[in-house]
Amino acid sequence: MRIVFTLAFLSFNCLSFAQSLQTIYFDKNWVEVKQPSLAEFSRTITELPDGMYELKDFYKNNILKQEGKSSGFESIKFQGIVKSYDKDGHLEDEVNYEEGMRKGEARSYYPNGKLKKLEEYFLDDSIDTIKSPPFPKTKMISFFD
Repeated sequence: MRIVFTLAFLSFNCLSFAQSLQTIYFDKNWVEVKQPSLAEFSRTITELPDGMYELKDFYKNNILKQEGKSSGFESIKFQGIVKSYDKDGHLEDEVNYEEGMRKGEARSYYPNGKLKKLEEYFLDDSIDTIKSPPFPKTKMISFFD
């Protein structure tokens, strides 16, 4: 009986953890390449238990470039906070997405970690905003120098 319980417990735990799907390699223009040696960037895609996908992009030196969740991985539709990093691994941006569109607060940072810019994105016409394609309407909240 103890063995059955242990096997059931291990099976459940294995199924509950995220499962890595694949790594994709890209050249400097974000065109997919098959050989890792030709890549400037790579992307790992991990399926999460909630049906979402975690996408992580890396520079050639394996430093994280961007991370976020998407409802799909063939056609990326970000959901929630997406973080972008510079080549040295410093946080550059945090942007909130809803159904693949920027919505809510977006923060930009200087390499030293200090807040550079705070913006808010809207998906409707309820507020006087700046139109900045390809993004929805934007309102600059603060700029820090």
